[in-house]
Amino acid sequence: MNEKQEDLSFMSKKFLYSLMSGVRKIFILWLISQGKTHGYAIIAEINEQFKDIHDGKKVHGSTIYPILHNLEDEGLIKSEKELNGKKEIKAYEITQKGKDFLNSLKKFIRNKEVPDLTLLFIKDMFIDDNDKIIKFGGE
Repeated sequence: MNEKQEDLSFMSKKFLYSLMSGVRKIFILWLISQGKTHGYAIIAEINEQFKDIHDGKKVHGSTIYPILHNLEDEGLIKSEKELNGKKEIKAYEITQKGKDFLNSLKKFIRNKEVPDLTLLFIKDMFIDDNDKIIKFGGE
């Protein structure tokens, strides 16, 4: 890898890390919308999916569980205790309010008649001229 590619790789990692930090709460809500899950599975999934941009740093429960509690307090998710072998775990699932929130966010982003600066930024940075998501990372 040459110096220019290393700089680009570093900038891609730094940018994606910042982006994910900013949308972490929505990303976690979206993950839960994919199916009932527990906190450890969310942590493991985030660590697996973003291992390349975290440079070996892992997301821990001290980051994820406060977000889960906040989402639950807002009524966007609900939890119930389940047995996993002999151990009791808390499983999370999205509520109708959470589904409605994600759907309204999607509609807002997709159907905004007059794009504001944020939406122009998202489209320019992440979506190509054919409305396809731009892949990050390698060339």
